[in-house]
Amino acid sequence: NALLNDPNYAINRAELEQFTAQYILQQQQDQSLLKTSGVILYTIPVVFHVIHNYGSENISKAQIVDAMEIFNKSFQNLWGDSMIVSSVFRPIIADAQIQFRLAQIDENGNCTDGITRTVSNFTYSANDNVKTLVQWPSNKYFNIWVVENIASGAAGYAYLPGAAANIDGVVMRADYVGSIGTSNGSNY
Repeated sequence: NALLNDPNYAINRAELEQFTAQYILQQQQDQSLLKTSGVILYTIPVVFHVIHNYGSENISKAQIVDAMEIFNKSFQNLWGDSMIVSSVFRPIIADAQIQFRLAQIDENGNCTDGITRTVSNFTYSANDNVKTLVQWPSNKYFNIWVVENIASGAAGYAYLPGAAANIDGVVMRADYVGSIGTSNGSNY
């Protein structure tokens, strides 16, 4: 779908694949840095757009904070579960040297908690339609839309990097956010 709607998508993807391959080769030259460093090089501001109709999909801030903790543990290689990772990928397990943080300043320069709440029936059959309701600039924020149900039946989806800014981000069901609240301890 993204390839059909944006002719630059394939070019952007090819450039990203080439950059990634070169980056991996460079990092493999220093395995000690690749394995873990404990250094945060990038902080990514995240905004959760909760699309709801006053139901259980209107998840709590506590559930969102819990999801952020899981993101950070995962991307910083802090789970200690590397032995269950497929052996093919074990040599490249790493601390990505990034952290996710709920946005503290919104797109207009105002203080925020990094959570928006929008009432819409789109929550029951979500797809890229929710992105038309509310979206912060994808070059400054990681947008995540939380909904009751996704039209395709998926738990969540995103496009690979290089997609157009108006579709960049993640759409996910409320019961797959974090490990508390509507996710019922699932630790998704």
